[in-house]
Amino acid sequence: LPAEDPDWLEIAAAETAPIRGHEAPRAALAEAWQAARDGATRFLHLRGEAGVGKTRLLAELAAAVTADGGRVLAAAGRPIGRAVHDDLSARLATALGSEDLQAALAAATSAQPCLLVLDALDWTAAWPSLELGELAQVGGLPLLVVTAARDELPAARLAAAGAVVDVLRLVPLPREAVQ
Repeated sequence: LPAEDPDWLEIAAAETAPIRGHEAPRAALAEAWQAARDGATRFLHLRGEAGVGKTRLLAELAAAVTADGGRVLAAAGRPIGRAVHDDLSARLATALGSEDLQAALAAATSAQPCLLVLDALDWTAAWPSLELGELAQVGGLPLLVVTAARDELPAARLAAAGAVVDVLRLVPLPREAVQ
């Protein structure tokens, strides 16, 4: 998990048209980022069918976080053949310069609040073995963790490990909203 995922950022940067619709989820993401900036650890999960705008919303959030002086860490699932790494917690800690995830995130957030995006988790064969439980134990840091998938399994795994997770359900926009 690199500090920045070039593929994810490249896809996000290609979207230059202003985003329309999904005002409530956009507001919830902005509110969660403000809470992280103020020192809280927050967990959100975007749920919706393919093409409904999950990645686009995350790209907009990442751009806003960067413009606001925050740090963005991102990883995305890929269709079969390119997968999120099996040992997410260890890989994230290593990318942040420590063997211990809690210590790594504490160090990363000491200078600036962070956004951690785990997008398209349902597109990876490694999904069942991802270690979201360790991530759920992180607390008291200026950190916003946002997962995204077509189902609620990531949110359920974080919640089972003790995290309070807000689930934002995205639905297709009405035809008049996209014309």
